[in-house]
Amino acid sequence: MLDMSGSGRYEPMLMRLYAIEGVPGRYSGLRIGPDVPGIHAAGYQYDDVGRLSVVSAPALPSGGVVYTYLPDSDLVERVEYSDGSGTVAKTTRTYEAERDLITSVVNERGESMPMTVVLRYAYVNDELSRRGSVVRTGVGESPSERLCRRDAP
Repeated sequence: MLDMSGSGRYEPMLMRLYAIEGVPGRYSGLRIGPDVPGIHAAGYQYDDVGRLSVVSAPALPSGGVVYTYLPDSDLVERVEYSDGSGTVAKTTRTYEAERDLITSVVNERGESMPMTVVLRYAYVNDELSRRGSVVRTGVGESPSERLCRRDAP
């Protein structure tokens, strides 16, 4: 909202959206801005068992972000960024067979198949479920490297 008292303050409004169909009351999105429809909006969709399946927002590719889960599990196996005609980037996780511990994460991008592996992480976990080591390979940079590069003189 715009403060009309003369101070000129900008006071954004947050509107939370809830489903009225499917599972009534389930969180289905949000809008932020001085009025509806807002300057930022996000929508959420869920699969048949109630897991988050799609996130859509103006800042995302037109097809949104699609979540895929391991069978009979709540563990996210793949996150795909779709432009509506195909996947433009994806992250794939693998897990230990007997525990819900991540063993690898592969980040890929590109509009043609096969996609280019940007970063790959391989994890080793010990018997107490602690991460023992990680090996990073690929042509991209990690978020911490990107932050350091930005802060460098």
